[in-house]
Amino acid sequence: MNRTTHNAADVEQVLRHNIDPFVRISFVIAAIGLSRSTIYRLIAAGQFPRPCHPTQHTTAWRLSTVRAWISEREQAKPCRIRIS
Repeated sequence: MNRTTHNAADVEQVLRHNIDPFVRISFVIAAIGLSRSTIYRLIAAGQFPRPCHPTQHTTAWRLSTVRAWISEREQAKPCRIRIS
């Protein structure tokens, strides 16, 4: 099975055309820094958006949905940067 992977440059190119792209789990993992199993646990607990299924064998999220989740999370608990 040949899977196409998309990098951030691909997503940025789509965004320039005002399209809200679908992003796959590898992109979501890189964007939010959580493991695949943690993401699916959060989904099951109702704490992370459910994915879309654009085709029968594809699981993805709209980038805007992932961004909104990050924003909500940041507002709930702002990041604390520690500099030693």
